[in-house]
Amino acid sequence: MKYIPLFLACLILGSLTLGPNAFAQPEFDFGQNGSEEEDKPKVVNPYDDKYKPDLKADVETGTGVLPNYLYFVGLLRKPKAGPDDLNFAIFAPGSVMGCLDVENPSIKPLKAGTNLRLEITDGYIDVDSSTIRYFHYECSPISGSSQIHITLSKQSLMDDNIKKLVIVSEQLGPFNDMELDIKDHSITVVSKTKGLDRFGIKRPAMSDTFTYWFYPENTYILHASAVGKDDIEGQNLIKQMARTKNLTPLEELFPGFEPGRSNANNIYVVDEKGLYKDKLEHLTDTFQLGTIKTAEEFYGPQGLYTRAKPASVYARLPGLYE
Repeated sequence: MKYIPLFLACLILGSLTLGPNAFAQPEFDFGQNGSEEEDKPKVVNPYDDKYKPDLKADVETGTGVLPNYLYFVGLLRKPKAGPDDLNFAIFAPGSVMGCLDVENPSIKPLKAGTNLRLEITDGYIDVDSSTIRYFHYECSPISGSSQIHITLSKQSLMDDNIKKLVIVSEQLGPFNDMELDIKDHSITVVSKTKGLDRFGIKRPAMSDTFTYWFYPENTYILHASAVGKDDIEGQNLIKQMARTKNLTPLEELFPGFEPGRSNANNIYVVDEKGLYKDKLEHLTDTFQLGTIKTAEEFYGPQGLYTRAKPASVYARLPGLYE
């Protein structure tokens, strides 16, 4: 099975958008015998067909710029996701931009006992070689990647007693198993990706365990730049201030809740009365909720001492990976 590596694909795609002026200097072919005629440089036409790379896809395998059968699987939190939504993103591990033909894969869920099979019909991404272009190889560049999203219902998974997701590709067969431990407010996933050495692909078997929390409606994240993940006192000050604003820390509603490893400095709160939902309608919205006073070490005339320093606390919606 042949395909062009991603870095080479990007290099080739970059050359497709170059105009004639990009070749500032012609190539020369000097004679070897030293004759007067052969000493004259011969200009080589860089637009000759023999210098053009062959970017056509392999029709039999359906692969072109990127292999159309390698996928990674992850959980994403869609904006305004409901407390029952479990959104899986299945995507190819690369993206290119240029004149491309792109067709996203499709997915079909099939129940098999306590397993739920997610069968993927592979997508397609290749250089658009069929469209006739003029002048500077004009086209409408797009960002191409092979990806599909599917939203499952936590309650449906519990009702059907689903214990494992088995993700299946047309060409690779089953390549990812996800063992599910579903609780009222969370789901713990043990993801096991199979090694692909048998296909000649250098990707070893991998395993990862993580917990996804089903946030209540109007869950926000509070953060202050002056408060780090190890600043327990500063985090407690944010929680105290949040309570005065009618916001409830999430761990008080979901005992055992802990933010992810990369979000340890964020405070998760719930707006149970919906007081601030109009201020946070979009994922990029943020507003200043209030201020706290943190302790700051300061050197003065009498030496080192601690003084109070105001710090602004901002509120926003949880991101895709939070």
